[in-house]
Amino acid sequence: MENDALDIRFATNGQEALELQKAHPADTIIADLRMPVMDGFALIEGLRQHESANHLPAVKIILVTADAHEETAKKALSYRNTQYLTKPIRKAQLMQAIQRSIS
Repeated sequence: MENDALDIRFATNGQEALELQKAHPADTIIADLRMPVMDGFALIEGLRQHESANHLPAVKIILVTADAHEETAKKALSYRNTQYLTKPIRKAQLMQAIQRSIS
């Protein structure tokens, strides 16, 4: 039987999120593109470098942003296991992204 419990952790910036993932790996990360200290793209690059160096699978990332430019979406989607959502985000939209991530 699968464990349906969620273990949710919060970080206040990208660097904190990276360190949290290194210490307590998550199955899915929801991150804003614009964060203090380290933005979403730098976070993804740091995560992918850590995963590569340690032979870990790529964590699934849901990147959210108010930036709806096509170039931003292309860059976000160029990373492995990354989804891209633009704000405002509706509950159903987020739930679909989470469901895709955990499927």
